[in-house]
Order: sequence, then C-alpha cells, then structure tokens
Amino acid sequence: MQAIVLPITDRQAEYARSVQKALDAAGIRAVVDDRTEKVNLKIREAQLQKIPYMLVVGDREQENGQVAVRHRKHADQGAKPVADFIAEIRALIESKAVSSTGILACVGFRVVGLLCARHRPS
Repeated sequence: MQAIVLPITDRQAEYARSVQKALDAAGIRAVVDDRTEKVNLKIREAQLQKIPYMLVVGDREQENGQVAVRHRKHADQGAKPVADFIAEIRALIESKAVSSTGILACVGFRVVGLLCARHRPS
C-alpha cells in the first residue's frame, strides 16, 4: 500500500473514491478508509500500518480538487491538486525503479545492489 485516502466525513466519501481511482489509474496502490471514525484515529492507524502517504479530504479539498498530504515520517505537507500529487509520486517511484542497465536503485543512503551514479565515489 502506497497511499490511503481519508475522508473527514461521509460527505467526502464519493470524492475520496474518485481520488483512489485516479491513483489506481496512475499505478499507485491506494485504498479508502471510509469508516465513521475520527480522522485522527485513521491517521494514527495508517501510521502504525506504515502506509507512506495519507491523503485527507474534507469539504475544502473536495471543492478545490485537492488532497491534504501527510507523509508517515515527514508529517503534514499541505494541500495540493490530485494531479500534482500523482506526478510527484510517479517521479519518486520511477527514480527508485530498477534501471535498464541492471543497476539497482538506491534507497536513501543505503544502497541495494551496485552503487548508483549518485552515490558512486568519483
């Protein structure tokens, strides 16, 4: 799971499902947590499940076609259009993908496989 969409109330449930469908179409694994729990509880549970991105949607986000992005480690990242979030995540995913030359992508400063060009000593 790469993202979870968290509607604040039942009024945003349909919008949350449309965001999830857009994420799925872009190749980003996402689910909607449409339980009637408080959003803080949903956020806490998503963090415990180690889901990287929590996308909170309320009335304001729904009206503006946005999502309020929270990262599991970096907290609140503010509201942004859904298309912008998808573009950022796709770029991140592609930067971590295995390259066609067979060199494995690095994960932070821990390198998996051969050294990538970014971390190879000069």
